[in-house]
Amino acid sequence: MRQFKVVCDGVEPGVVPKDFESLELAVQGKNKNVELKVAAISKAVMGNIPDAVMDLLEIGAYVYCADQHLSRGTEKLTDYAKDWRRDLNFKIPVRNVDLWQRDDVTQALQATLKYLSGEPYHFEFEKAVSPVTQESLYFEFTDDPLRPEDVCLFSGGIDSFAGAVEQIVGNDRKLALVGHHSSDKTKHVQEDLVEALKNMGYGDKIHYIPITVRNTNYSTPKEYTQRSRSFLFACLAMAIADMYGKDEFTFFENGVVSLNIPISADVLESRATRTTHPRVINGLKELFGLVFGREIDVKHPYQWLTKREVTDKIREHDCSDLLKVTNSCTRPRGPKKGKTHCGICSQCIDRRFGILAAGMGDDEPEENYNIPLLTGRRTGKSEVNLASQYVKFARDFSQLRGPFDLLNNYPSMADALHEYEDLTSEQAEEQIFDLYKRHANDVLSVLDQGLNANRQEWREDRLPNTSLLALYFNRAEILNDPDPNATARWIGP
Repeated sequence: MRQFKVVCDGVEPGVVPKDFESLELAVQGKNKNVELKVAAISKAVMGNIPDAVMDLLEIGAYVYCADQHLSRGTEKLTDYAKDWRRDLNFKIPVRNVDLWQRDDVTQALQATLKYLSGEPYHFEFEKAVSPVTQESLYFEFTDDPLRPEDVCLFSGGIDSFAGAVEQIVGNDRKLALVGHHSSDKTKHVQEDLVEALKNMGYGDKIHYIPITVRNTNYSTPKEYTQRSRSFLFACLAMAIADMYGKDEFTFFENGVVSLNIPISADVLESRATRTTHPRVINGLKELFGLVFGREIDVKHPYQWLTKREVTDKIREHDCSDLLKVTNSCTRPRGPKKGKTHCGICSQCIDRRFGILAAGMGDDEPEENYNIPLLTGRRTGKSEVNLASQYVKFARDFSQLRGPFDLLNNYPSMADALHEYEDLTSEQAEEQIFDLYKRHANDVLSVLDQGLNANRQEWREDRLPNTSLLALYFNRAEILNDPDPNATARWIGP
């Protein structure tokens, strides 16, 4: 496991073991290499921003920027993928050192990040000698008078947009949409969606707060997995919520992604994201409750919905034409010119299945993807494996007989069963099983439709042998086929 010492804002690093690699980060001064900018904060909520809020913003920024800058090791699974993990050791100056040095605060911070990323985090805090004192360095103030009823995270993907339109259009609520971006492309997606909603007549319901957090001295991130992004996102939303006098904020993310059962045995720990896993949500509640000295709620209203069910909410609220504007790709530089999605990453695959399962394929052209979901040729072992394992997982889960099979086949789900305050472990197991059963049925229904639409191409051997349909044909039993000579062939990896 690679070990790193991350020294922040010019503090003395102390003794650094010789086998540690070092990284220096700073939000100010001549060595500044972390940009943190919160735009469009209303003057009406300004006053003396508590030290805890300023510290929290900086800690979130340091964690995220270090995660982006420090590449993981090999993806090979030698010795249980130990080379994939990193051991991250931070030394950070803070304003409220008595708070951050408390054992309960430090332990909550480290435990939440460890479960979120699958990697150990360690923190040392010391009193900041010359912290940022001018709020204008981080915040841009406006005269926007909107007092939002909810503070919601807004990435510009399908789930966050569906949540926004359900609340704004469907429930007539005023929202502060907190949109983090590290690239201009992501910011433009968020801005285009907000502008479209304003053009529909909902301008008085939206206060969009774009936030920039990124490494400034490096043109491209070295690590795109972004395991810590949801922690940064939560820190930003909590800071904004506190400034508006609120004790809660909202994540909109479907339950399949939140629980994120590993789709295959080789997806271990930090290779499986846990952005809104119930244990992470509860960890954030605990941490923010300790930092702010009061009970904090992190709402997650889509935790029992599939991607199809979330996507369908966009149509329910007459915003289908904006589906193609949303973006889910985890590789912002991956799509080719004229495309919006790579079609390769797990988020692109999941997105397209959800859209097709919802019957909304016509609302987003397939040409937006580098690789068409069902018929595109996938190159390289990792691309083929990811797509085929996604399908295999759905097929395998569809064969489970009931909730009693869940832990036997997916023991990692035990981590979630005791994390729901309003459910017994047995009830949680039933809910999780039902959620994934619906998800599996959605995936298989899309594949079945694709098989029927492309059966002639398969017979004539015109399907790329590494396309998802070819891989599925390889494992599917062809039922009621009028051609007795049609047989599945081994064409997969």
